Amino acid sequence: MKNTFGLGQLLVAGMILCCTTQVSAQLYTGLEADKYVPGAAMVKMKSNTNIPEFIRFRSGQEIGIDSFVQWLKKTFKLDRGFTLELIKTQSDRIGFIHYRYQQYYQNIPVEWSNYFVHTKNGKIISANGTLFSSINSNVSADISEENALGFALNHVSANTYMWEVPSEENLLKFEMGNPSATYYPKGSLVIISPTFEDAVFGLAYRFDVYASDPLYRADVFVDANSGNILFESNSIHTVDSTGTAVTAYSGNQTMIADYTGSNFRLRETGRGNGIQTFDMNTGTNYGSAVDFTDGNNFWNNVNANQDEVATDAHWGAEMTYDYLLSEHGWNSIDNSGFLLRSYVHYGNNYSNAFWNGTRMTYGDGSGSYNPFTALDIAGHEIGHGLMDFTADLVYSYESGALNESFSDIWGTSVEFFGRPSNANWLVGEDIGVTLRSMSNPKAYGDPDTYLGTNWATGPGDNGGVHTNSGVQNFWFYLMSMGGTGTNDNGDAYNIPAQGISKAGAIAFRNLSVYLSTNSQYSDARFYAIQSAIDIYGACSPEAVATTDAWYAVGVGLPFDSTVTSDFNANPATSCQAPFTVSFTNLSTNGGAFFWDFGDGNTDTLASPSHVYTTYGTFTVKLVTDGNPCGIDSITKVNYIDIDSLIPCVVIMPVTGAGDIQLSCTGTVYDNGGPSGTYTDNTDNQITISPTGASSVTLTTISFDIEPGSGGSPPCNYDYVEFFDGPNTASPSLGKWCNTTGPPGPVTSSGGSITIFHHADPAVNGDGFEIQWACTMPNSPPSANFTVDNTTTCTGDVQFTDLSTNGPSSWNWNFGDGGSSNQQHPAYTYANSGTYSVKLVATNGFGSDSLTMTSYIVVSKPTAPNTTSASRCGAGTLNLSASGSGTLNWYDDSVGTNLLNTGGTFTTPSLSTSTTYYVEDVIIPPSQNAGPPDNT
Repeated sequence: MKNTFGLGQLLVAGMILCCTTQVSAQLYTGLEADKYVPGAAMVKMKSNTNIPEFIRFRSGQEIGIDSFVQWLKKTFKLDRGFTLELIKTQSDRIGFIHYRYQQYYQNIPVEWSNYFVHTKNGKIISANGTLFSSINSNVSADISEENALGFALNHVSANTYMWEVPSEENLLKFEMGNPSATYYPKGSLVIISPTFEDAVFGLAYRFDVYASDPLYRADVFVDANSGNILFESNSIHTVDSTGTAVTAYSGNQTMIADYTGSNFRLRETGRGNGIQTFDMNTGTNYGSAVDFTDGNNFWNNVNANQDEVATDAHWGAEMTYDYLLSEHGWNSIDNSGFLLRSYVHYGNNYSNAFWNGTRMTYGDGSGSYNPFTALDIAGHEIGHGLMDFTADLVYSYESGALNESFSDIWGTSVEFFGRPSNANWLVGEDIGVTLRSMSNPKAYGDPDTYLGTNWATGPGDNGGVHTNSGVQNFWFYLMSMGGTGTNDNGDAYNIPAQGISKAGAIAFRNLSVYLSTNSQYSDARFYAIQSAIDIYGACSPEAVATTDAWYAVGVGLPFDSTVTSDFNANPATSCQAPFTVSFTNLSTNGGAFFWDFGDGNTDTLASPSHVYTTYGTFTVKLVTDGNPCGIDSITKVNYIDIDSLIPCVVIMPVTGAGDIQLSCTGTVYDNGGPSGTYTDNTDNQITISPTGASSVTLTTISFDIEPGSGGSPPCNYDYVEFFDGPNTASPSLGKWCNTTGPPGPVTSSGGSITIFHHADPAVNGDGFEIQWACTMPNSPPSANFTVDNTTTCTGDVQFTDLSTNGPSSWNWNFGDGGSSNQQHPAYTYANSGTYSVKLVATNGFGSDSLTMTSYIVVSKPTAPNTTSASRCGAGTLNLSASGSGTLNWYDDSVGTNLLNTGGTFTTPSLSTSTTYYVEDVIIPPSQNAGPPDNT
C-alpha cells in the first residue's frame, strides 16, 4: 500500500518477504605497443616470454579482477602447471587498487616472476610484470635440503654465522615476538632462471644466509640437482661499495624520545609502530646493543665516542617516515607502520652504513670518513627497506643500479624535505667524502648517460650497482631542476623543471606500483612515463618532461608531440539491429575526444560503446584534441555496416547470456572464437530466435569439448547442451562432449533454440563451430506456454511461450485485467487469488489460442499492521507495527539495510517526510520426512 501525507508526516509501509527470506584506453608517445591482444588497447612485450610485460585494456572492455587469471590462461595458452597466487593488495591516492601476484609452476614459486594488476571501480585498467607461459623445468630435487645448505655454506665460507651467536638469536626472538625464530637457514624450493634473459629454468634451494664475521647476508640459490651455486642476491645494501661514513650535523632539530621514569631514550611510538635507535658500542653483536639515554631530553651528547651522531640517525628516521607519509601517503616502509630500528657505532672504525633486511646499521668511519648518520644517508638506507616492500629490485647489474638510484632519490628528497635551506644534490657530503652527485654524476666517476662514459661493466660491485645508478639519478635531477645540454650520444636536450615534489611522485608511483624484481632501465623509463600519465595526464608537461628527461640520459626516444587520430571497431558489421559497437581509440597524445557515430549520436569518451538501432551504413568521425599538443581528426566512410543479408557470425560470451539472435541463418563459435580455446570455469549461453520462424536447425561444423570421466552421465566435465526453447528452463535436447562425439543436426519444435556451454576449472578443448538455419511457417501457429511456478506467494510469474510454427506476435491475458504483447513476459499479480491465463499466438497464416483455466494460484501472506507517526519540525519519531512473526525494519522496499528488529522503531532525526518498511518473517515449523524405522 502507498499513501501520501503532508509535509512533516512520516509514512510506514507494511510488507512481507515470504518463501525465501532474502529480503580510457589510449596509446601515448613513449609507450610502444608491439602486439595485438584481444581486449587490449596497448601491449608491451619482452623478448623471453610471450606474456606481455604491460597490458592496457580498452575502455569498455575491461575485465573484473576475479576473471583475470582465467583470461590470462585462455589468452596465452599457459601450461597446465601455471598458477598465480595473490600476495599483496594495496590502494593509492588516485583511486586505484593494485594486486600483486606470484607465479608458481607445479606449486613451486618462480623466482622474480610477479604480475601487478591495476584496477579502478572494480575493473582492470592495466597489468604489468614478468610471467612465463612455458617453464619446462624439472621439479624433482636430487639432493636434500641439508646437503644443499652445505653447498651454500661452503660458498659463503664465513668464520661466524648469526645463528652461532646466542645473543643475536635471543634478540631475533624478541624482535619477531616468536620464541622459535632463528637465523639458521631454512631452504625453500624455487624455480629460477639465473640469467633471466634466455628463460632457461632450473630447480633450486634458496637459503637466507646471514654471517657476522665477515659481515654477509644474501639469498643463496643452490641447484637442487647438482649443488652448484646458481645465484646470490645480496641483502646488505650499502651507501657505497668501498664503504661510507657520515657525521650528520643538521643543527638543532625537534625530535621525539620516550621517558622511562628516570631518563630519556631514543625511542618513540608516535610514528607508525615506532622509531628506535641503539648503541652498538663499536661491537657487531646486535643482541648486546643498549639504549642511548639523556637526563633532560636536551641531547647535546658531544663526547669522545661521538654519541651526538645517534640523534642524527634517530631524527633522520623520523624525517624519512614523515616524508613518506606526507608526500606519498605511505605509512613507514611497508605502508603498515614498520618499526624503524637504527644501530649506531657498529664495528671498530667501520666505514659504511647498510640496511640488512630488518634494520639500519651505521659505522663510525675512519680516516677521511666521519660517522655515517647523515640525513641523506639515513633516507638512503631506509629507502632500501622501502625497496623490500615494493619492487624488491634484485641487487645486481641494471636492476641493482635502479635499486641504488631509488635510495639516492629518497635520501636526497628527505634532505630537501627535512632541512630545505641546507640541502643539495650531493650524496654523503656531510661525512667528509662525497660519494655521488645527482646533478653531475661524472664529477665522481659515474655515468650520466646509459652505456655512456663511466658506465660500469663486469661483475664488480654486483655489476656496478653504485656506479650505474648515476643514470636515473641524473634523470631525477633533470626532472626536478631542469637542464640543457648534450649527452654522450650527441643528443641535445632541454628539460623544463617540474620540481622535486612532482619528480618524487612519479618515481614513487613507478617503484610502488609498476616495477618488479628484475626491471631494467628500459622498464624504469616505460613505467615512469605511465606513472606521469596516471597522475598528470597524457600530453601533460609532466609526461613530456618525464619522456624527454629519459631521452637526455640515453634511454628511449624524445617526446613526440604529434597528435594523431585513429580508431577501429571489431566487428564493424552486423546482420541485425540493434547492434552494439565497441570502438577502440588508437590515437596518440590525445586528451579529449569527440565522436560522431553517423546516426545523429555523439560521445566524448576515449573508447566508447555505441548502440546502432537501425539497419544501414554509417560514417564515423573521431576528433582528437591533444591540447597543448594540437588537434587531429579521422573520418571512416561507411565504416559500420548493418544489413540483414550479411552472414551472422556470433561468439559466445565469456560468461552469462549473449544477445538473442534474430537472423534466420548464421554461425556461432564458443567464447574462444574461431581460433582460440574456450575459457575454463565458465557457463555461457545464447538463444537463437528468428522472428516468425517455425523451427531452428543446428548443424555442427567442428567440435572439441573435453571428454567426460567415462561414467554416467558421460559428459560430466565440459559439455554443450541444447534446449528446445528460449532459455535453459526449456526441455533439454541433450548434452554432448568428446565422449559422445559431436551432435548431429538438431531441430527445435518451435521458433527458438538455446545453446548452453559449461566448462569446469581444468582441461578444455578447441571448442565448437555450429551453423544455424531457420524454417519459416506455411500454416497458423499452435499456441502453447508454460510458467516457472503455478503457485506463488510473491505474485511473480515468468511466462514462456512454447508455441510452434513460428508465431510473429503474441497477446496475453493474465486473468486479473493485466495483459502483454511480449513473447516471454514476466508478470506480477498484485492480489491473492486463482487466475486463468489465455495466449493468442499469430503469424502471417493465422492465429491460435490456448486458455489455461484456474492456472495460477497466488497466496500472498498478510502484511504486518503498521502505525505511522508525524511531528511538526525536525526530530525523531516512534513507529510501531504488529504481526505474527519476527518484525524487521528497513529504509528500502527490498530489505537490504536492516535498521531494527521488534515491534517498535525509533527513527533518526528527520527533517523531511520519510518512508520506512517493515516485514513480517514467518518461519514455518520443521518438516520431517522418512520411513517410520528411520532407515
